[in-house]
Amino acid sequence: MMKYQKYDKYKISNNPWFSELPENWDVSRIKFNSILFGRIGYRGYSTDDLVDEKEGAITLSPSNMINGKLDFSKCTYLSWDKYNESPEIKMRDHDVVMVKTGSTIGKVSFAEKIEYPTTINPQLVLYKKIKCNPKFLFYYLFSKNAQDRIPLYNSGSTIPTMKQEDIGRFYLPMPSMNEQNSIVEFLDRETTHIDTLIDKKQKLIELLKEKRIALITQTVTKGLNPDVKMKDSGIEWIGKIPNEWNVNRLKFLITKSLQYGANEAAELDDVELPRYIRITDIKENGSLRDDTFRSLPKEVAQPYLLEYGDLLFARSGATVGKTFLYSESWGDAAYAGYLIRAKLNLLKVIPEFINYYTKSKGYTSWIDSMIIQATIQNVSAEKYASLFFPIPDIKEQKHIVDFLNHETKKIDGLIDKIEKAINKHQEYRIALISAAVTGKIKVT
Repeated sequence: MMKYQKYDKYKISNNPWFSELPENWDVSRIKFNSILFGRIGYRGYSTDDLVDEKEGAITLSPSNMINGKLDFSKCTYLSWDKYNESPEIKMRDHDVVMVKTGSTIGKVSFAEKIEYPTTINPQLVLYKKIKCNPKFLFYYLFSKNAQDRIPLYNSGSTIPTMKQEDIGRFYLPMPSMNEQNSIVEFLDRETTHIDTLIDKKQKLIELLKEKRIALITQTVTKGLNPDVKMKDSGIEWIGKIPNEWNVNRLKFLITKSLQYGANEAAELDDVELPRYIRITDIKENGSLRDDTFRSLPKEVAQPYLLEYGDLLFARSGATVGKTFLYSESWGDAAYAGYLIRAKLNLLKVIPEFINYYTKSKGYTSWIDSMIIQATIQNVSAEKYASLFFPIPDIKEQKHIVDFLNHETKKIDGLIDKIEKAINKHQEYRIALISAAVTGKIKVT
């Protein structure tokens, strides 16, 4: 922020939300500058009121709110009757929407342009009839200054919740309308520039991830020798493989039948007890999250304790097909019921080779073929047992694993650097918004 000027004079604020403000700024409650509308109660409508696209109005949820903007790519629709019951929550251009209940409480977005009849679900609240510049209000609610106050207004015992009357009590810094307009114009320009940089970096990450998958797919199905003679594997999603390779079903590569995990509640977090691994603990890079650590009593965990060579498969839900290869570096660990353990035969396969295959396009195609007809995405132990793998001899598996470890580490390192750069851009974006709407910098 050093490159931006400050105001000539500041005044000590008697308001608890602001230590100081530019001399000519005031402070007001949000309720004096807008009217808040929300659908009454969690059961303002039922699933019976939801209809197919074009048979009703878009009903927004927190998932439609991304980085301050509204995303209409995946919407649910509310019947016209229910939509017309609550005219006060029909969304219009330049309305501001905030999450008032749930895990994303305080999340806020600005309705730049509404081109289709749109309303909100019971988790959201609308700021309408806004007297100040609507986007200045949005930027302030998006700022760190406002977001840091959200927990103070949480009145929910189990589900985070803010009452509408409490939201109306939020304090709002009040520069002149001309200054508000200047701040909005400045932030629109600067955040667009930052968002463009972030978007380019995110696209680069996607390209690197595609390169990673392509590299793994090529190597685990074709090997490292480009001149080797090939044969048809007989499996559509594997394609051709080297002449000396075989294909084997998973059930012939394990020493015990596939086993479902423990159906126990994740209540303990004692680090002295075996870790309890659930689908939500497994990160995209194959490691485990620290912030979701849970444990099981030793006697409960005993039948499900993992060993080197154990590969876990997710069996249902949006993460079906996700895998996790256990390493002794994780310490004692058991696994939950929505995961399936494959105890790999170390005389036939190197676990890391099998794990790499589950990151290939062929594996993804097989998963898609298993769930395409299912109402609820699910791949059972029986189906996983029938999964084919391309198998070279142990020595070649080792060479392939060493090669992929080296090459994917380089790609992962690049992705990590870009992600850190994106995080810095996002932090700067928030800091810039916060500084502008609270008068820490003077916008010209």
